[in-house]
Amino acid sequence: MSFSKLLILKSVNDNFFSSEKIIGVLKVEKLEDFVSFNFDFYFALPNDCYTLIADKDNSYSLALSTNLKQTISLSKNIELENFTLCIYSHDTCEILGLTYNGNNKISLEKLKKIIKDDFNFLKDDYDYDDEQIASENYYAKDGVRYQNENVDGYNLQTKKEEENGTSFMLDEKLSSSNENYFIKVQEKVNILLQNNKSNEFLNGIYKNSLFVDVQYSKTDYYSFGIIYDDFKNAKYLCYVVLGSYSKIPKGFEKISKFIPLKNYLPYDDGYYVIFQDAISGKTLS
Repeated sequence: MSFSKLLILKSVNDNFFSSEKIIGVLKVEKLEDFVSFNFDFYFALPNDCYTLIADKDNSYSLALSTNLKQTISLSKNIELENFTLCIYSHDTCEILGLTYNGNNKISLEKLKKIIKDDFNFLKDDYDYDDEQIASENYYAKDGVRYQNENVDGYNLQTKKEEENGTSFMLDEKLSSSNENYFIKVQEKVNILLQNNKSNEFLNGIYKNSLFVDVQYSKTDYYSFGIIYDDFKNAKYLCYVVLGSYSKIPKGFEKISKFIPLKNYLPYDDGYYVIFQDAISGKTLS
């Protein structure tokens, strides 16, 4: 079955766009083995936006970038003649934009429930163990994953390097809720960003960001990054490992966001990102 249609995306949230404002257009095409959703936004989306695509039986959530023009592909079944699509914030569950085709007009309340169910939002705080990143290997050369059997041995060999600041974990503790976590770790962050290679993929995903790949053996690395607000103040510190959609790396369950390496393979390999509030030092759930 061939299908091609152009739809209007309208805003539904006054906190970001004016309500009922046209924020872009969406071209939907049925190709050989998948469905292509081509977005043309008129305004830049905030960071951490997703799209939810749902018909009467199925729903799928896919990550969006901040680009005005972008395409995502869905290999799963979706009833194209009768579906609802919304743009929402993963952080707050707020729905920012909406469009639909056919008579399947899912209410905002039901869409929010689907979003919360899909991502299993939890209200509990999680304590993140920074040591987890460098003690288990989920990265490998050229994107091939394997687990390094001698990680602990390597960590002993590089202990001196860590003490010299060439490799380190951000393990500062706050004694008061009024203290600024980023100020305490800023010197370490600067060394880490200056001494490691930039990760252009992650820098392209997040606006006002700087990500680097931190090598902790001859072939293995994790990624570290900082995301700034519009006033160039540190907003999030990020810790990143590579994994697959079907297998979340140990220690990243329920506190990480998955970013596929390829939009047309949303359930394949990608990055798992943990966000740490730069002010409070708290890991976000």
